[in-house]
Amino acid sequence: MASPNKRPHLESDSRKNVVNGDPNTPPDSTESSSDEDFYNSDDDEVSENETGEDGSDQGNNGDAPHEIQVEFEARTPEDCDYHGVRRLLCKLFNVRPDAVDLSKMAETIIGQRIVGSVITQSKEEDDDDLSDEEEFEDLNNEVFGVTTVLKLTGDIPGQPSEAADLAKQIKKYLVDIAKKEGDSIEKLTSFLGNPRHTVGFLISERIMNIPPQISRPLYETLFNEIKKAKSKRMPYDFTHFILVARCLKPSSGGTLIYVNAEEEMLEEESLFVVEADCQGAAPSVSGSGDDKKVVDLNESEYENVSKILVLDAAKCDRYLEMLNNLFPI
Repeated sequence: MASPNKRPHLESDSRKNVVNGDPNTPPDSTESSSDEDFYNSDDDEVSENETGEDGSDQGNNGDAPHEIQVEFEARTPEDCDYHGVRRLLCKLFNVRPDAVDLSKMAETIIGQRIVGSVITQSKEEDDDDLSDEEEFEDLNNEVFGVTTVLKLTGDIPGQPSEAADLAKQIKKYLVDIAKKEGDSIEKLTSFLGNPRHTVGFLISERIMNIPPQISRPLYETLFNEIKKAKSKRMPYDFTHFILVARCLKPSSGGTLIYVNAEEEMLEEESLFVVEADCQGAAPSVSGSGDDKKVVDLNESEYENVSKILVLDAAKCDRYLEMLNNLFPI
């Protein structure tokens, strides 16, 4: 396989304070999915390393979590990213993970190559520090995030039958999880079935403690790739995007927390929003028995909440402008 196209490294300000995380996410929280991964570990947190004036490590005293500095880059997905991409998809489809062939979806995301990025550890070719290389060894081929789009309606790129079947599964999933309130089901079904609509399913998933500033270059890259594909007359001429925004609602009451902070802005710009029924959803952080609530490391409880956002694809520049104002790099 040819080497993947590399995106520019993400700016340093978009990588800082990783362990402190998104200010709009629960403090000191970790994530888990149906696959075990190292993000649950109390011994390895992705963070800037804290050092003293003499350069000695100040972050490994006693039982303190081991903190290391990681530089991220966004690049084209490749075969080695399969398991990492699939783990992130398990989080996105946490309400009914068996309703969609997530293995095929991960393969499709990697195989389309025209659009989409994964966030991985940046590998510096001229790095001569052996100790750092050994410290980063466990992070090799880990996928910290994925941003891409899959076509749901119109001509489906790739293998027609498999791509069309996957699109059908996603559309059915969206309708099935929609709350049966008012005209929400009818509205969503009518939207997805409108022959004048060419709908792209936006996927923007990342581990919780990566700050939201990273969303700006990722969305900019994705929208530019879509424009480039359209200029080559490839079937990525979307009229709309649809996105599942995952949220956490404090059990004790309070403000709704968006797992990806930028999706609160996208909701404000959406054409319409359909609430999802998250009963039975797998926990996004750590489970709390049979009730599937989310519990952070401070033992605060949250409930899973998801929203289906419908966006106007013609407003991509508007979305980027708002992201830049909200999360300047």
